Amino acid sequence: MKFSNEAKAAALALSLMDGIGPVRARKLIAHCGSPEAVFKESKQSLERIPGIGSFLVQEIRRSRKLVEAEKQLSEADNKGWAVHYFEDKAYPRRMRHCEDAPVVLFQKGHTPLNAKRCISIVGTRNMTDYGRDFLHQFLEEAQSLNLLIFSGLAYGVDACAHRKALDNGIVNCAVLAHGLDRIYPALHRKLATEIVEAGGSWLSEFPTGTNPDRENFPKRNRIIAAMSDAVIVVEAARKGGALITAEFANQYNRDVFALPGRIHDPHSEGCNLLIKSHRAYLLEGARDLSYIMRWEAISPMAQKKQLELFENLSPDERLLIDALVPEKESKSLDWLLGKCGITGAQCLRILMSLELKGLLETVPGPRYRLKS
Repeated sequence: MKFSNEAKAAALALSLMDGIGPVRARKLIAHCGSPEAVFKESKQSLERIPGIGSFLVQEIRRSRKLVEAEKQLSEADNKGWAVHYFEDKAYPRRMRHCEDAPVVLFQKGHTPLNAKRCISIVGTRNMTDYGRDFLHQFLEEAQSLNLLIFSGLAYGVDACAHRKALDNGIVNCAVLAHGLDRIYPALHRKLATEIVEAGGSWLSEFPTGTNPDRENFPKRNRIIAAMSDAVIVVEAARKGGALITAEFANQYNRDVFALPGRIHDPHSEGCNLLIKSHRAYLLEGARDLSYIMRWEAISPMAQKKQLELFENLSPDERLLIDALVPEKESKSLDWLLGKCGITGAQCLRILMSLELKGLLETVPGPRYRLKS
């Protein structure tokens, strides 16, 4: 289902209001039925919603943030950025079910965010040769796993993960703690540009004009954790952003992996603590990730063929593919119609096209599933 700009503007307006975070925004939307309905709801009805006090009701009734949100959407459209509402098909499905996930996500680039295998890589800014050598080897080995990688574009481990992913032809995305109109640190602008040019993206919940303020980084870290199947911690002190990301990952029931280090090395204290307290698997290489996650390698030829096929898909074909990718069982036509919000004639035409391309098969029922 596609949501109107009015709905996205209303959702963004809620996220721009002081005192209304993602949890309260979702509560308001659920109570009123849609983002735009929140601003049309009566004062008395809003006051009956638990956790919404008179100050927030006054802010909503003034609707001042709607004008700002509409300007933000117009600017995003002019710059070719995508704006994903949390119920959009293109919104990261892994993150959608986290109660504190942003109601709106900005994206520069065209990376499909619902890839079959997603990991995040985080760690210290004060990276050593030990961590650098590990990432070089790990990402070289991980080429065959067909991963989408997320990191935070910070100094140290983040930047190294982005760079080594690019060197090995792995699509990766930078999750930012500020608006898409700037890059922090500025020294990484060239790296950030290369990420997009190679098929990756910049992602942020923050609107244009938002600075990289200190309080934004933990918020950024929760997105890095929520968007992935697994979080990999490469060198981390006992306290810091990497451990915060790992904590979020555990809260979201994501798998966490940590690179072990020497017991008196301050750069490995955090990793060793995660392993010792059973909050992370010990990671020595890509084989450990593959074994724990039950991810089989994809041969380079099969991967190349798969990429070529997916590059030639129409938006409607991608819609059906995205719906079927996370499903292990075959699905009926009625299920697809409800999931994708299209007509029966459209759906049958797209199914036939995908079957002719060798991406889909029909099983008795009739039911449909992607070819393995």
